Amino acid sequence: MKDKKRLDPVMKDIIKIIYDKHSKEKWDSVLAVVGDEGISKSTFASNWLHEWLLLKNGEVKREDARHMCLDREMWTQDLKDSEKLECTVYDEADMYSRRSMDNFNVKVNRAYQIIRADNLCTLLVLPSLWDLDTFFRNRRLRFLVHVYERGKYHFWSKTRLRRMVELNARYPVKNYYVVKPTHRGWFSIYDGVIEEQYRINKDIKLQKAKKDLFDDLNPKKEVSERDKIIKNMVNQGLTQKRISELIGMSSKTVSRTLNKATDIDNRQQVYINGGQGEKNENKN
Repeated sequence: MKDKKRLDPVMKDIIKIIYDKHSKEKWDSVLAVVGDEGISKSTFASNWLHEWLLLKNGEVKREDARHMCLDREMWTQDLKDSEKLECTVYDEADMYSRRSMDNFNVKVNRAYQIIRADNLCTLLVLPSLWDLDTFFRNRRLRFLVHVYERGKYHFWSKTRLRRMVELNARYPVKNYYVVKPTHRGWFSIYDGVIEEQYRINKDIKLQKAKKDLFDDLNPKKEVSERDKIIKNMVNQGLTQKRISELIGMSSKTVSRTLNKATDIDNRQQVYINGGQGEKNENKN
């Protein structure tokens, strides 16, 4: 079957040149793919990864979706398991410059000093070049791709990228185009082998993020062990004054604790009764 055209011919040639540099001259490369949210940066990265895998392995397998990493855990695991000449994509990378002293960033910076011998190609997908950790932007980054419209991008080589960073250091408002891009090209919607598994992984991450958000906004209110002891004393017939004397707490605090425990019990009972009512309605 003839391979689909996923990238313009010049970019495919660029990827081939970079791959040869990795395999023959022991390069390692970090490339940033930047652009506004929802503009298909990940699609470009998927197409790049597909081409790289064809060059390295002669084929692309479903399990290669593991290289499209959606969070720190996936990415660090991919780095740990990586072999020579592999390509890894950190989608929605959170190596932000405002957190340059973050422990994660420090460890990654050190790791990249060590794993250079593996001749890896790393794509960092993020909204802006200027969000990227300063070390990676100034020392590790070789190439830049700016996706400025769906299916369209500009590419800067290492020399032009360095000049861009240098010129922008003078200005508070950053501009990629203070230096002319090396190349302008196109890419198509990715529908290759790894697409389905990538979408499954992304959906799992989305559902987890939604659950985490719900849990953060609705923290569970549990009765503490002390509150349970106070409630048990009340059930045994002790007065609030006597309880306060026994546990060394003011009567006012004992009263407030009991009110809180009673409120939680009432809400739990309402939830249980409501759930039973719903079940009964479904039966009817």
